[in-house]
Amino acid sequence: MRKIVIILIVFISSSKLYCQEISKSNFSIRYAIAYDWEVKVDYNYIIVHNMPVFSYRSFKHDFYVGPQYSYFFQPKPVANEIFSNNVYGFNFGYRYYGLILKNKFQIFGQLNFSFYGLKIKEYQHGVPFVKEHYKYIIENTLTIGIDYRINKSMNVFIGVGFGSFNGFFLMLDNFAISNYFGIEYKI
Repeated sequence: MRKIVIILIVFISSSKLYCQEISKSNFSIRYAIAYDWEVKVDYNYIIVHNMPVFSYRSFKHDFYVGPQYSYFFQPKPVANEIFSNNVYGFNFGYRYYGLILKNKFQIFGQLNFSFYGLKIKEYQHGVPFVKEHYKYIIENTLTIGIDYRINKSMNVFIGVGFGSFNGFFLMLDNFAISNYFGIEYKI
């Protein structure tokens, strides 16, 4: 038993000497604003997302979840469907932190999912003249960004990527481009 304990102590102490810098796990609150637009032949959706999320980071892995408010601009050209502007939903995702540049900059990759329901009024010539229905959207984006550490508890970040408004992961029949920026506070 003593031999096993001694071997474990030697192994653990020697492994700490040769490992890379280890950052502790922590919780944070993150607020991001994203500007997405769908590139499509008949409609061009433009959406501004406001996403306050709660985040948990363990080493290079970061998981987050939170509510989402989106402002949905009317697609152009305007057809027989009018979209509601204010949309509420749910947001979650995963972020992987990679290279550290100059001690304050860090590159990351992010996979983001947003779920929200869009109220649509459809106008027609016959009875009923106005028909309301909901379209539930699952938006998924794959992005790359850079994080800048202001101090030990505050970061700002910016990123760009692509995705889709299709329910399946990155089905590019509904291709979307995404830009975002935000701030993070570590608790």
